[in-house]
Amino acid sequence: MARVHALRLLTAALLTKHVPLLPLPSGYGFTRILYQTTSSSCRTGNDLRWSLGVSKRSISAVIPARGFTTTGTNEELEECIHEEEDAIKQSQVGVDQVGGDHRSIAKQVIQILQQLKKADDLQTKLAPFAGRISMRDATVIIKLMPDKRLVFSLFMWMKQQPQYNPNIFFLLAVVRNTVASGKWQKLEIVVDEVFAQNLVLDQKLFAMIIKRASDVGKVNLSIKWFQKMKDSGLQPDLIAYNTMIHAYTKAGMHSLAFSTFQDMQDHDVNPDVSTFGHLLNVCRRDGDVAKAKYVFKEMRQAGVQPNHVVYSIFLDIYGKKGEMEAAAATFKEMQEAGIMPDAKAYNSLIHGFAKAGMIDQATLAFHDLRRSGCEPDHVLFWTLLHMYAKARRWDEALAVKQLMQRSGAAFNTFCYDTLITAFFGAQQLEDAISMFKEMQRSSVPVEPSTYITMLKVYVQAGQHVECERLFDLMMRKGFKQHVGAYEGLLELYHKTHRIAHATQLYQRMQRNECVPTPSMFGMLLDLYTHAGMFPASELILQHMCSLGHTPDLATYTALVAAYMRYGHYSRASEICGDMKEAGLSVDTSLKAQIEAAGELTTPMI
Repeated sequence: MARVHALRLLTAALLTKHVPLLPLPSGYGFTRILYQTTSSSCRTGNDLRWSLGVSKRSISAVIPARGFTTTGTNEELEECIHEEEDAIKQSQVGVDQVGGDHRSIAKQVIQILQQLKKADDLQTKLAPFAGRISMRDATVIIKLMPDKRLVFSLFMWMKQQPQYNPNIFFLLAVVRNTVASGKWQKLEIVVDEVFAQNLVLDQKLFAMIIKRASDVGKVNLSIKWFQKMKDSGLQPDLIAYNTMIHAYTKAGMHSLAFSTFQDMQDHDVNPDVSTFGHLLNVCRRDGDVAKAKYVFKEMRQAGVQPNHVVYSIFLDIYGKKGEMEAAAATFKEMQEAGIMPDAKAYNSLIHGFAKAGMIDQATLAFHDLRRSGCEPDHVLFWTLLHMYAKARRWDEALAVKQLMQRSGAAFNTFCYDTLITAFFGAQQLEDAISMFKEMQRSSVPVEPSTYITMLKVYVQAGQHVECERLFDLMMRKGFKQHVGAYEGLLELYHKTHRIAHATQLYQRMQRNECVPTPSMFGMLLDLYTHAGMFPASELILQHMCSLGHTPDLATYTALVAAYMRYGHYSRASEICGDMKEAGLSVDTSLKAQIEAAGELTTPMI
């Protein structure tokens, strides 16, 4: 009814020869219509021409956000009235609602395109339709064709037809679909055709291209099309500037984001809250509090009111820098401004308190969040869990775990690993084992790092059988090159002096092409030297040195002591020389024992 009412007002205005500026109801793609009763050409600025065709008087109208700027005379406008009106209607219906031959042709072409396997076959398949597909048909086909990758091929085929006379709707459909498909070289060909038809892309369409390029990580293309917009004679508007600033921010080109903001100010384009939000994101990534305060000052001077997003970014910046007094003041300012903090604002504040070790303040903020009706997200739960576990406040940590499970938040691998690692660090081994068994019963995947932690837990808890079972489980799961698994089991064999098992484990590592760590070499050397297995010790030492690992002081000292214990004074002396070359000091008691044995010919300094 609203649209009928608007049309009646339009007709009345025409009959009375008035020139009204008539606002139409929203929802029809119109913002204003300008009617002229004198004969003149008109420029419809960034929009399309449209007419109801109810009068022979000159009529020009504005349809915003279509994507082109064009000019036209009264006669040209009259000629395109019915075609453009049909195209507008056609954009709102399916192919089955188009009458006559148009429906038949469109249907047949779409069916052919559905079966087309290669774009190169399009020329042959559409040959029977040469000269029969109108611009309206082509526009409908583009809108309804399933494989949008064929749009450019259809466009090139249409250009070869003798009746080719593209209208705005056809070119707009081709441009939008080419942008969406990310075919940048083809897009330039299409845009050249737009210019050849005396049309120019508007700011919104340029902004769409810039954003699409930024979304796929091609910031250089964003820069190129931003410059193309300027070269075409269009001054970037707010949307275009914001899109470009966001592209620079996303690509980490932070200085260019600020220089674009300066260019925006130089051209008297008023920034909005999104502009400042993008700039504050730059400050957040740089951790630059001073620059963030400058942006906030500029925001105030521009008369732009901060929203909850801006405040949340500020809270995050302060929290990450540990400036919690400033964060608390910003949070209070947000509340006094009548902006209810959302989950993101609370998250930023609580993350900051947790990072600063202000556990009680984080707890109070969390309770305030729950009273406000905001739902904590999984990241916030993880932060609290880690905070309480690190502080060894087990009751609170387990309470967070229960709350997560009741609220349906995922208690995932990270959560279990956090608690297991914390329990192990506090030497609460039984709690770590209990949590690990719960993790295994759940459907949560277990990471190699968790298995390795549990190997150490079982070793320290004296549960040697469980340790070996867990190692075998890791091998069956394919973790054959995780050195931590071998190191955990070797720790068990070193602790229990099981030399044969340690040797088998070392050989298994070599078969699996897993390189031992220096600490593992140290454990093997300790086992072999204490057992007087010096040939094996020498092989381990050679392997260690071949990998570029230099034995530390403790390892050298243990070797010297072992050789001395078994009366191999000459080899002990050689090792002392190796220690000296490595810049390590020889234990004075060992040196005295070697000298007393009479094996040293040169005094050791």
